[in-house]
Amino acid sequence: MLDHRLRAGLAPALERPAGRLARVGFPADLMTAVGLGLGLAGAVALGGGHSLIALVLFLAGRLADGLDGPVARLSGRMRAPGAVRRGGYVDLGADMIVYIAYPVALAVGRPGLGTAVVCLLGAYALNLATLVAASRSGRFDRVHGDGRSLVFTPGLVEGAETIAVYSLWTLFPSWSALLLWLLTGAVVITAVQRLRMMRTVPTRL
Repeated sequence: MLDHRLRAGLAPALERPAGRLARVGFPADLMTAVGLGLGLAGAVALGGGHSLIALVLFLAGRLADGLDGPVARLSGRMRAPGAVRRGGYVDLGADMIVYIAYPVALAVGRPGLGTAVVCLLGAYALNLATLVAASRSGRFDRVHGDGRSLVFTPGLVEGAETIAVYSLWTLFPSWSALLLWLLTGAVVITAVQRLRMMRTVPTRL
C-alpha cells in the first residue's frame, strides 16, 4: 500500500551508498546475501528472547535488501541477458526466507503461537502465488512495472507494512498473537485484491 511512495522517497538516499559500493565492485548478489544473513541472525536472536538485537538486525537486513537493486543497476550488471529476472528471483527468495524465519522464531519462543504462525505462512503462500500469477499475466506491466523482475501490483499489505508489523511484534512480544492474526487476515485480503484485479483488468493494458 505504501511501497511505491516509500521507494520514491528513499531512492535518492540509497543512491549514494549504492554508487560507492558499485564503484568498488561490491556484487549485488553479495548484498542480497548480507541482507539474508542479517535477517536470519535476527530471527535467531528473536527466538532466544533478545528482542532489541533482533529488531536491529532485521532493520539492517531490510536496508541491505533495499541496496542490492540499486547496486546491480549502477554496476551495470542488469544489462546482462537475464540478469534482472535472475537477480529479482534471488532477491525475492531471500526476502521470503527472512519473512518466514521471523514468525517461526516467535513460535519457537512461544509455542502457543504455532497455529497463528502456520496460518500466516499459508497466507504468504497464497499471496505469493497471486503475485507471480499477476506479474506473469502481463496485464499490469505498463501501469505498475518499474523495471524489476516481477510486477508488484499494489495491495493492502506490501513490504512497508510487513516491516512495520514485524518491528512491532519484535518490540512488543505480548502483542504478537494479535499482530499475527491481523497480518494473516490482511495478507489474505491482499491476495483476494490481486485475484480481483486479474479478473477485471484486460489481458493487456
